[in-house]
Amino acid sequence: CRRCRSVRVTRTMAEGAPPIAVIDTSSLVTLQSRMGLSGAECDRILGRLTTLVERDELAYPAQVVEELQRYYKVDRISRWASNNKEIATRYAPSEVVMAQLRMNPEIARVLDRLVEADDPRSVERADPYVVAMALQLHATREVTVVTEDRKIRPGKTTITVACGRVR
Repeated sequence: CRRCRSVRVTRTMAEGAPPIAVIDTSSLVTLQSRMGLSGAECDRILGRLTTLVERDELAYPAQVVEELQRYYKVDRISRWASNNKEIATRYAPSEVVMAQLRMNPEIARVLDRLVEADDPRSVERADPYVVAMALQLHATREVTVVTEDRKIRPGKTTITVACGRVR
């Protein structure tokens, strides 16, 4: 969509593997709540996103679904994310992968700045998993991270900045 921001993590692609987009919570919330789409328009877009998930061209970590259900009142989007969770989260980084990524000091610093670590109420708990999923996938395919996360706050890194730092 024209209003969404995306960040290309890498330009290399393994032979035969289609490009994939990793989408964050902010982009899904934007579909209905910020773009002012009608229910029918939103359903049409969600149908197209389902096709991308099924064609292995769109993914998100399980933490995105949890954020949608816990913090946002976007029932249509939450329901869509839950319905596609099994397929869309198949590349989600495990806690073992997250621990391995955190062993790299540069990556650890970036992941830690994606959430307000001192604030247990922080909504954006999925952000480190979105970036980790993109990092994990970029070894074998071209990855684009789709995000609306661009609000700069003290002590926090946006997904856009994080992707630029850990390419």
